[in-house]
Amino acid sequence: MKAIEKLQRQLEEVGASLDEYDFFVNCDAPSGYVWVANGETNIPIHFGAHGQTWLTVALKDGYSRLNMGLEKVEDDARIEEIRFGLDNDDWGKEIKHNSIKFIQFPKK
Repeated sequence: MKAIEKLQRQLEEVGASLDEYDFFVNCDAPSGYVWVANGETNIPIHFGAHGQTWLTVALKDGYSRLNMGLEKVEDDARIEEIRFGLDNDDWGKEIKHNSIKFIQFPKK
């Protein structure tokens, strides 16, 4: 699907990634960042069920959330909470001293 391939390229441009499932795609933020739209490390986009799909509508909603961008997590308690939730003690370590506090999602 060209639309999902485009989304994947845009996510990779900001260091994020895409996980594809049957009727879902998860837009995973790069380590150390959360999506502004929901304050979480991923934004799930659900685009189908029971053999029916509505990819265009789902991506429109997904892009409205992705376009809010990513923000660096600087609160140590929040970092520990995310690490615990992801079961990943290294989450956010590589950007600890990175001065980039906000990443704008590419609007291409």
